[in-house]
Amino acid sequence: TWLVAIVTAVLSPVIFTLCRSEDSDSEKSARTYQDALADLMESTRMLRRSKSHRLADEAIQLQLEQYVSEAGGRDAEHPVTVLPDEDDEDDATSTSSSPRHLAPLKLHFGNIRRGVAKHSHGIMYQVKYSDGDSPADELVQLSRLVADSAESTP
Repeated sequence: TWLVAIVTAVLSPVIFTLCRSEDSDSEKSARTYQDALADLMESTRMLRRSKSHRLADEAIQLQLEQYVSEAGGRDAEHPVTVLPDEDDEDDATSTSSSPRHLAPLKLHFGNIRRGVAKHSHGIMYQVKYSDGDSPADELVQLSRLVADSAESTP
């Protein structure tokens, strides 16, 4: 019986620890952007390259989810003005090398359209135009969208 008591005394902390770690994984609350950022900073300080890259991707994804949540969710629609695609634009007033901070000046030039944008995936938004021109809707990159406070959401 003393052999059983010693083996039980030695094995019980190990079994408790194994069971406890499984429980803590199931109790873990959803990670936030701040959690991922703190882990990323620690991993970067310790020069863990692959883990840092993984944590950076996670932090970006969590930040995107936070932005979408704060903007009203994935189904929220936003009034926007769509700037011309610089790759397809033949307008002499604009060049593809123009800085992004000059984008509001482009509103006075060229082929701009107004509509309502809904997040599709990544940096892409599905825009339904309200001007009656063709195409009536289009998948547009976020970099071409400017928030439009003049248009009301339908």
